[in-house]
Amino acid sequence: MANSATNLSEGIKRLRKELKMTQSEFGKLFTPPATKGIVSKWENGKSVPSNERLERLSEITGLSVENLIFGSLKGSLAALLRRLFDFWEVLAKEDSNENWDVDEYLKQHGIEGKQSITNALELVTTIQNDTYVEKPARLVEIDNLIRESNKSDFYLSKEDAKLEEDYILSNFRAGLKYCGQDTLKKAKEFGVEPNQQDILLSMLLDSSKQHIVDVRVDNSDIISYSLRGIDSLMEYIQAHLSGFEYHGHDIKGLPKNVSRDLIMDLDDILNKAKTEISGLSKKY
Repeated sequence: MANSATNLSEGIKRLRKELKMTQSEFGKLFTPPATKGIVSKWENGKSVPSNERLERLSEITGLSVENLIFGSLKGSLAALLRRLFDFWEVLAKEDSNENWDVDEYLKQHGIEGKQSITNALELVTTIQNDTYVEKPARLVEIDNLIRESNKSDFYLSKEDAKLEEDYILSNFRAGLKYCGQDTLKKAKEFGVEPNQQDILLSMLLDSSKQHIVDVRVDNSDIISYSLRGIDSLMEYIQAHLSGFEYHGHDIKGLPKNVSRDLIMDLDDILNKAKTEISGLSKKY
């Protein structure tokens, strides 16, 4: 994992401050002692402790050596979310810059591999285009005005532009938080390790996609889709049997090898299904 050294250096610095020790005092916890300069290099990510000193850090903190290096699952996920937030902010500013290399930026910030880069880009785009916090009434009003005017260059006042900017920011943060909490829960269930960033990215993307489904599709939508599906099926049957006309019990134009009774039975079944599906709206 590209940010393992960062996790370790930040963890060492955090531990030393929690112990309220100077770098010199902290170095004396090891045998042989580490000098102030060595501890400083650990904290700046310029070097890493030896295996013996990592074992000593493990004793002091009660954490496994792996967690010291890669961080906890929660910490690793939080660090990934911070990098994704930074990426989203930079993306908004640099998206129109033809010289800006998205892949290179992500690689420099610890997100490598074609699939991980693709997932990171799709994730921030999906979250940005979804709704996680209620949109202010003024912005809803503006959306309606834009829709009615059919103008793509609708002018926003300074106050409205600031309101929109604040909403986009808060909505994206809420989206990252939602996906992060959902992913953390599932990652624990599936035993994902802190250093498996590619899996965490994939799970974050899945959470963002599932949120869209959960928010935009409800029971009434499913019922409507089902009814439209039956109507389409009935139309398909009629279109498939060119010249076929059916009005009540009056059937005309059927091919010789198609039974009139079959068509009537199918029509009866499909209409009954529509009635039963429509009735589900009272139950759900």
